Amino acid sequence: MLSMDANWIWPSIEFFFLVIAGVYVTLLGYGIVGKKPGLDLDYDIKMNKSRGALRICGPLLIVSAVVFLAINLSNR
Repeated sequence: MLSMDANWIWPSIEFFFLVIAGVYVTLLGYGIVGKKPGLDLDYDIKMNKSRGALRICGPLLIVSAVVFLAINLSNR
């Protein structure tokens, strides 16, 4: 069983921050969060250019968080 010490808690906190950021980036890429289309023309242009990258980078960030946590916990 894992003990609750600083070697375990800090990687867990980093993991949750990365997962939350990955979920937010993914939702932003799919247009679920953020400004609604038609409200701000500059924002719409910028999002149309970057939407594909956000759809890829969000899940990659989540996967990298899982790998990061696994590496940190295996080094204990």
